[in-house]
Parts: sequence; C-alpha cells; structure tokens
Amino acid sequence: VNNNTSTANVTVTVLDTLNPIIATQPLNVYLDANGLASITAADLDNGTADNCQIANIAIDSSNFDCSEVGANTVIFTATDASNNTSTANVTVTVLDTLNPIIATQPLNVYLDANGLASVTAADLDNGTADNCQIANIAIDSSVFDVTELGPNNVWFTAIDVNGNTDSSIVIVTVLDTISPMIAGCPTNITVSTAISSCDAVVNWTLPTASDNGQLDSLVSNFANGSAFPLGTTTVTYVAYDQSMNTDTCSFTITVVDSIAPIIANAPVNIAVSNDQGICSAIVTWTLPTATDNCQLDSLIGTQVSGTVFPVGVTTVSYVAYDPAMNTDTISFTITVNDTELPTISCIADTTVCDSVFTYVAPTTADNCGIASVVRARGLASGSTFPVGSTIVTHVVTDIHGNVDSCSFTVTRDALPTVASAGSDFNVCVDTVMLSGNAAVIGSGIWTTTTVGTVITDPANPATTAVLQRGVNELIWTISNGVCASSSDTLIITYDSEPTVADAGIDQIICEERGTIMEANTAVVGVGTWSIISGTAIPDDENDPRAVVTGLSDGENTLVWTINNGTCNVSTDTVNVKGADNPALTIVGDTTIYEEDGAQLYVTSDIPATRYQWDPVFSLDNGAIRTPYATPTENTVYTVRVTTADECFTEGSMEVTVIRGLVIPGAFTPNSDGMNDTWEIKNLEQFDSYSIVVYDGFGSEVFKSTNYSPWNGTYDGRELTVGSYYYLIDYQLGGDKEIKTGVISILR
Repeated sequence: VNNNTSTANVTVTVLDTLNPIIATQPLNVYLDANGLASITAADLDNGTADNCQIANIAIDSSNFDCSEVGANTVIFTATDASNNTSTANVTVTVLDTLNPIIATQPLNVYLDANGLASVTAADLDNGTADNCQIANIAIDSSVFDVTELGPNNVWFTAIDVNGNTDSSIVIVTVLDTISPMIAGCPTNITVSTAISSCDAVVNWTLPTASDNGQLDSLVSNFANGSAFPLGTTTVTYVAYDQSMNTDTCSFTITVVDSIAPIIANAPVNIAVSNDQGICSAIVTWTLPTATDNCQLDSLIGTQVSGTVFPVGVTTVSYVAYDPAMNTDTISFTITVNDTELPTISCIADTTVCDSVFTYVAPTTADNCGIASVVRARGLASGSTFPVGSTIVTHVVTDIHGNVDSCSFTVTRDALPTVASAGSDFNVCVDTVMLSGNAAVIGSGIWTTTTVGTVITDPANPATTAVLQRGVNELIWTISNGVCASSSDTLIITYDSEPTVADAGIDQIICEERGTIMEANTAVVGVGTWSIISGTAIPDDENDPRAVVTGLSDGENTLVWTINNGTCNVSTDTVNVKGADNPALTIVGDTTIYEEDGAQLYVTSDIPATRYQWDPVFSLDNGAIRTPYATPTENTVYTVRVTTADECFTEGSMEVTVIRGLVIPGAFTPNSDGMNDTWEIKNLEQFDSYSIVVYDGFGSEVFKSTNYSPWNGTYDGRELTVGSYYYLIDYQLGGDKEIKTGVISILR
C-alpha cells in the first residue's frame, strides 16, 4: 500500500494441446488406359485448419487398380506444428469408364454339304482388349446359308467387367466352293449305222444333278435322241450352281460301220498268146466298180489292167474297202500261152591248126526259157578233130516244147614253130644284135612297136637293130598258113640320164606325225625315198607324194633318189619337223545381264605368238589373251592360239545375255486380233518359272509353268473386266527372283 515493490522471474510455459480440425471431401478417381489411378492428400483436403499451423497432411492409400473399382475408405491424417494429430475416414470412389478397344478381322466362311456355315465371335476377334478385363464378346449373326452368299455385315460387341461396351461391323464373306454332283451318268454306247445311211439315232437315260445350295443348271452338248455320225462322239454334261461351281460327266457314243461295200461289173476269165519276143503279154479289161453305204475307201486290184502278165495262169483279185475295213472280193483268171519258137546260133565255119579244138557253145534265146541244147551231129568242143572237114549240128528246145537247130564246119591245119625272141636286157648304146630262133615250120619276121627303131633285116632271126632312147619293143613272129602265128616279145631298154631329184621344201607338221611328201616326179628313171635321220615310214617308197607316217618329234631328214638303169643317180634331201598344237584352257561358259560385261581369257601349254578372237566387234581387243567382252545378245566366242611353229588350236566359250522380263499391264481379249492375250516376253531364257494370277478375292484364276499367252479365261469362261494380281517366280543358275503386279482385263 505504500508502493514498495519487489520483482522476480517466473517461467510461463504456453502449451498447444488442441488437435487440428480436419475438413475433407469424398473423391471420384478414374482408371487410366493401364487400369491404374492415383491421388494425393491434397485431393481429399477441404480446408483442414489448426489454431496454430498445420505441419502435414497424409493419407494411408494413394494408388488404385481394377480390383478396387467402387467405394474405398481412405484414412486422412492431419498433424500440426505441436504434433497434435487428427484423423478422419474419406470415401474415394474408383471408376472405370473406358470402353473396350475392339480389334477384329474379316473372315471367309464356306458353306458345308448342308448349305450352312457358322462362325463365333472368337473367329472374328483379332486381339480385342480392355484396361481392366473383357467380360464377354458377342456377334449378332453366327449362322449363314445359301441366301447370304457374298459379304455380310456382322456386329461385333465387347463388354468389360465394369459394364463398358463398344461395337463395330466386321465383314463375313460367305463362299460356296462345293461343286454340284451329277448322278446317273450314262456309260459309253456303241451302235451300228443304219443299212442305208452313215449315221445312227441314239437315246440314253438322262443324268440328274444336286447341290448343297441351289442348282443353277444341267446342260449338255448333245440332246438325247440326236443323230450321231460315224466315229466316236463325246457327250458331256455340266452341272452349275449359283456360285458357278461345276461338276462334269462324259460318255462316248461310237457309231461303227458294219455294212460291207458291193463290187459290180466283175470281168470274165481271159486267154491270150504271148507278145512277140517276150514271155508274157499285155492284157486289158474293163474295170469293175464298187459302192458303199457310207464312203468307199478304195477298190484295189492285185494287178493293173494294161500291164504285162507272164505265160501261164494268173489270178486277178479285186477287194473293195470302206473306212471301217468292211470288204467285198471278186476274182478272175488270165491265161497267157507261149507259141513262139526258140532261136539258136552256131559259130561260123572255122579252120584250126591244133588237133584239139574247143569251140564256143551255140548261143540260144527264147522269149520264155531254154529247156535243153543237144549236139545231134559231129564232135564235142575240146575233142581231137581229124585233118579235113567235120560238120557239127546242135538242136535247142524251149521250156514249152518249141524246137530249132544250127550247124558249122571245122577244118584242121598244122601249127607253126613256137617263136623265141630271147631275154629282155638294158643297154647304154643304140645298136644291138638280135637272136631269134629259126623257123622249122613256117617263116619268121621281126617287127617293132617303137617308133623310130630300125631293124636291119626283118626276116633274119640274127639281124641288128638301131634303138630309140627308153623302152624298145621288138617282136619275133613265126607264121604258117591259117594257123595262129607264134610271137615272142623282146624288151630292150636304152637308158637315159635320170631326172634331177627335188625332194620339195622343208615342212613343219603340227600334232600329227605324218605328212604327204612333195618331191618331183621322175620323168626319167625311178625315184626312191630313204631316211637319213629321225624316223619315217612311207606308204610307197617310189611315190614322190608318198604318205609318210611314224615321224619322230623334232627333225626328220629324208632323201629322194632318182636312178635309171646304169646311169648316174640324182639325190635331194628334205627336213620334216614334228611339232605340237598348243593345249588350251579357256574360261567356261558364263551368264551376264544386259549392259554387263565378261572377262575372257585363254592359256596354252606352249608359248603363243598370236591370239585371234572372233567375233571382235564386242571385244575391247580381239588380238590379246584376255579381252573384255560386252555382248548385247547370246554370243559364242572362238579363239585361235598360234605358236612359233605356226601350229594352232581353236576353242570357244559362250556368253549368255539375260534380258529383263517384259510384262504388259493390260490386255483386251475381245477377239479383234489386237492385244487379245497377255504375253510375257523373255521367259524362255530362265531355267524354270511359275506364273499365278489371282482375282480380287484371292482366288487363283490362272497358273502356268510352261507359259503360253493367256486369253483371260478361267475354266473355259471369260473373266470379268477389272484388275487381277500376278506373281511370277523365276530361277536362273540357282538365283531365284519374284515379281508381282497388277494386270487389267479390258474389253
């Protein structure tokens, strides 16, 4: 009360014991494309506060997936700066609102034998997916029949486990590839022609047809009850359904001709005498005729009217044939009689000197033939005839008994002394003494066939003669009356100097070990080949152009020697060298493409002096060992390689040039004669190839491995105008290529 004061320090501790006040809000979160969703505490906070300051807010769950779709309780915690905390439960609703992702594929289905086809949603599914899980896939149409051929729209629906849905249209193409079936196809039929015609009317039980869908038609190339010509005709039935699938059945109708032709105007039997000088006669007759119900093929006779028939009886036959080899036959005889005598000719009357006389048998002739020749008088040939005259007679008889005869007289004289002119000899002087024998019976005389040779006293057997150069022929002849003279020939050779020998020029022979020599001909004397060195075998050692074999390699020396009697010889030598042709190694045949080139080369076992390639126009140098070739077409190159001995060998190789395929992009098969076919050029140069053409549905409409231009048809029918797709697979030398593209058919 008196205003006295005291002070002291006192600690006052301020405490914050109040928890934060939580304010939250519920939250919807949406799963993403991966099926996940995430949140933070801030997403749930709705104004949480504190009397001082909030230090932290947190939640116990921040990530969600497909398993947590729906309401989820999340604990929200708030902590202030004094570490006071409060918690609250917050509802987080996980939602899946993404539709499934549909992936489908178009499908071709084929009608079965009952005309039905079915599909499932799985057949059309091509990987349909969802961020969570697909619960179900379904389609609005699963069974198809023949009324739904072609493309059909099918709704494909996918539903996920959370009820999200999506739909799309898928094309289901219904195809019918089952061919109709023909029943009751007739078997092959054989009938005969009518008697008076060359065809036949034929009936058969008609076949029937059925199909899994709808039968379009059953057609045939011939109607039941038609007239069919001679021969074999094929009847074909074709059944079509509305998809143009087909079934075919065929049978043959064979009409045979069993009616034989008829021969008329048959000749009667004929008899005539032989024509003069021959053992036969020319006979003619009126020709028969023939007819047939169809067509006469031929009327053939064994002989021809107006031709030669031998003596005796000949049967002539005629046979009529129709094309079916039915026949008719007639026959008649032709008799030719021999009424002509034979002829005989004897030798003329003869005077002989030898006691034994051999004469030539009489010559005979007959238009038909000689049966016998008989000596009826006199002595046989080769008998001893007496001095004086002897008559000889022969009789001839022909094979048909006709007879004739002839005669001659033989008169015998004595033989002269046998002449002897002496032995042949050679001389080197022009005058010689002759020494013929004396004529005891008859008289002798010297003659000569050599022009210019002079005989001093021809009647003296021991006279002298003046000779000519070369061979002199002198003849000593002793004669007596009509007897044959006796002659003997004497050859006296008056030798001349031999021809100067020339063995010819030296030779080089390639590969062979034989040659033809080229020496001069010995005009005077005889030439002979001999060998000095090496080896040689002449086929004729006296032939200036002898063929010589067995020559050795290298040098061979031969001598050509000409001699004549006792005169001096003349000789000349020639050398023949045996050489070899080179053995070649040439690059093998090769194949290049247009605008490429090829290196050629050749080697030889013997050094070469020249190279000559042909043709040269596509070579960079045709006179070297390794030219470079740039041909524009298939070319065979030939090379000649020559050695220093001028021996050569030729060889060749081929460069094949491949041209690119020429493939038209369109053609117009309208039979106007222009661009009517699809013609691919240059296929023939490949080892093998395959061509396939597809339509827009992927169906094969043409295929070939032995290509000829395509006319735009499939199974005999014209394809529609449009685009088609080709694939060409070709191979050459192990390399395989494929070409594809589009071909358009225009009309």
